Amino acid sequence: KAQRRATASAAVVLGLAVVLVGAHQILCLGAAPELDEAGGATARSPWPTLAATYAVALTAAATFVVVRRRRAFRESATLAQAIEARLRGDLAGARGALGSVVRSPVPLVRPQALRELAVTAFLEGDFKRAHELAEDGVKATQVSEAVLAMARPVVLPMLHGELAMALAAQGRIARAEEELDLVRRAFPTYPFTARDTFRVRLVAAVATGRRDEAARMARERPSDLPLGLEEELLCDALRVYANDTLPEGERDRILDELRQESGATRWLDALSLEIRAGALGKRPRIAPSEGGHDETTPTHDVPHDSEDEEDE
Repeated sequence: KAQRRATASAAVVLGLAVVLVGAHQILCLGAAPELDEAGGATARSPWPTLAATYAVALTAAATFVVVRRRRAFRESATLAQAIEARLRGDLAGARGALGSVVRSPVPLVRPQALRELAVTAFLEGDFKRAHELAEDGVKATQVSEAVLAMARPVVLPMLHGELAMALAAQGRIARAEEELDLVRRAFPTYPFTARDTFRVRLVAAVATGRRDEAARMARERPSDLPLGLEEELLCDALRVYANDTLPEGERDRILDELRQESGATRWLDALSLEIRAGALGKRPRIAPSEGGHDETTPTHDVPHDSEDEEDE
């Protein structure tokens, strides 16, 4: 990478030098008429000037292309770093990295940066800000027909999905469903329609207090949906909240996660304070025993009468 950067920098410097020298030569060629042997003025041939002009224009175009490609690669790398920081839970780092590319003129960089900022704001619990950023991202895909065509396969429907999520978290269910309908109708080949539909309706159910419906969705969700860590924790918390039967050890794992102060639990509290508090207050229950009866593990130690009788 360092060698490629050095080569590109050298090419840019060389191109600028050729442009400057060529411009100087063009000015010199046209500065005065040629003189013959007797000292008289003669008409100057236009071909040297035309050739120099062509060479300068070609070099300037090549230099422009190299500069734009370098900028595109650099900003794409910045986007990748921001996504990686968000996935690590470093939302402040992701937001800081995106600040340098959110006004980029490179096609698709600005819409993708705005989408990442919308996701970051959503995970921080600022659902109104996420709504505004997602709308700005949609508008950024419409600056030209070329950008819109490149955004249609994935970037644009993703932005509509994030917009629907922000609307659902604010309790604006009808508008969220309109965004989902738009994704299904306008982008039939979008590969994440099922995931976005589940996420939006799950968040909508929680945000509007329909926790039993949300728990049923969490219980019946397909195992192959690519959910984020926060959404996985929400599903787990809903199952504990509903006192579902869980495999042995699974409930303890979920409760341990819910007791921690992390980005995921703070997002859960921003969405609904009742889910986490209710899950931590539920009496744990594990999977059915071999005899077919559910075994309930009490939250506090209680005396076991059978064991006392055997000891006597």
